[in-house]
Amino acid sequence: MQASTTHIEPENPELRAMYARLTSDRRAQMLALLAREENAAELELLNETVPRADVPFFERAVGVLWNVHSYLAALIEGLAAAAEGNLFELRYLLQIREESQWQARQLAVTWRLTEFPVTQAEYTALVEREEGALWLLADFARHVAGLGGSPDAWQLCAPVRAMLAAMPQELALGERSHVARSVVNTAIGLRQLPQPHRTKHGPALPRKILRAWLLSTDVDQLAPPGAEFYVPVVGLLGGHDVPWRIHPDEEASHVRQARERIVRELALLVGIEASHVDPHPPVRPVHRGDPANVGTAYTPAVQLPDSWGHAVARLGARHGAVRVGLRVYTEALDRLAQEDFGGEDPAPPWARAQLAAAGVYADDFERSWAAARSRAHDEPDGELPALHAPTKATIESRGAALLGRLRGHTQSVNALAAFGRAGAALAS
Repeated sequence: MQASTTHIEPENPELRAMYARLTSDRRAQMLALLAREENAAELELLNETVPRADVPFFERAVGVLWNVHSYLAALIEGLAAAAEGNLFELRYLLQIREESQWQARQLAVTWRLTEFPVTQAEYTALVEREEGALWLLADFARHVAGLGGSPDAWQLCAPVRAMLAAMPQELALGERSHVARSVVNTAIGLRQLPQPHRTKHGPALPRKILRAWLLSTDVDQLAPPGAEFYVPVVGLLGGHDVPWRIHPDEEASHVRQARERIVRELALLVGIEASHVDPHPPVRPVHRGDPANVGTAYTPAVQLPDSWGHAVARLGARHGAVRVGLRVYTEALDRLAQEDFGGEDPAPPWARAQLAAAGVYADDFERSWAAARSRAHDEPDGELPALHAPTKATIESRGAALLGRLRGHTQSVNALAAFGRAGAALAS
């Protein structure tokens, strides 16, 4: 964009007299208007006709305007870039979540048509060994928190049923897990559960005891759970309540081949190299939730990593900063227009356009976030937390600091001519 080439004849006494008669408020108003229009010639005339008594006031107005066109305009440009980046990053993260959930649904459908083959000897050894294995209370609470949509929720013990019924649907899984852990701790305090074992990974109890309490039944009457509780590869490949198919021990070779085929086909579905996972039951106890022993067990291959949740949390915080910037910058410009420039907008047009674009990106971000949250209630993975509007105190403190920065520097009247001649720079 080029500066205006409008030429004002300096020997025109009437025009010069008109500029000289401007009040200080009207002169500041004209300053903002001519700078926004990049009218270098009239800016120079405005500078040359400043009465001596108005010089301090005019210097202050020039300084504020310069700060708006340089410092604040740069902030607005960065804000628009940040808002656009946030929107595209959110879309990327939601695409990752959608792909993960689609794969999880495909695995779930496949497992509903599949039984996990074992020999009688393998099954007996697994049940006897694994039911005594420890289950970290933190992981058990997360398991309980995810039972809200289960069709078998009516079979759960009374404290858990009451917790699930009272729990708001909009709570993220981490918040629900915290509530579930408090219910477990209460059961321990009431001696409905024994005192937990202390492990280096946190308190834990035998899996069979926790399951019996959860299902409100006696330990001796507790039926073994699905194969994913005992066989790491089943949990890895998204199995849930996978039934057993028990074969006679003499069919051990056939059983091993059948397991390898099932795992090979399911691994292909989610893009895992089948040779990297063990399709057979473990030969030693696998402590659920114990990082030292569990490896990839009980962590579905298509489950979103913890880094996804951290990225979402950081993105929500960055969006909050964008919302603060939008409010603070808009209100600062409005106040400067009314209080310093007689109602004339001090911002260059391109900066106003950038501010409007940042608002559009922020609105699109919030619509996408809200839509993703509404679709997440039926999915156990990939929940988004609620977005929080900036507080009034934050807006006021940031706004006061910005106005102080914009009004805190003055520009020499002698530099106004260069400020006017650099009209093209006002849009750069």
